[in-house]
Amino acid sequence: MIKLRPSRPEDGARVVEIWAAAVDATHDFLTPDDRAAIGGDVERFLPTAPLMLAVDDRDRPLGFMLIVDGHME
Repeated sequence: MIKLRPSRPEDGARVVEIWAAAVDATHDFLTPDDRAAIGGDVERFLPTAPLMLAVDDRDRPLGFMLIVDGHME
């Protein structure tokens, strides 16, 4: 069963892993330099962002979303 919950500080590394896997699977147009630049920004932002996580039965994050002013970003 998948549940939703707010992110916690200890979820940061896993959230970055999820982001990286999604970008690597869908953004093959990025150059390695572009990917590295974006990745650095994301690694600084995502771990502390107020995210909603989809987690499995073991509370392992599977996906995430950021809601700002009622809109998914």
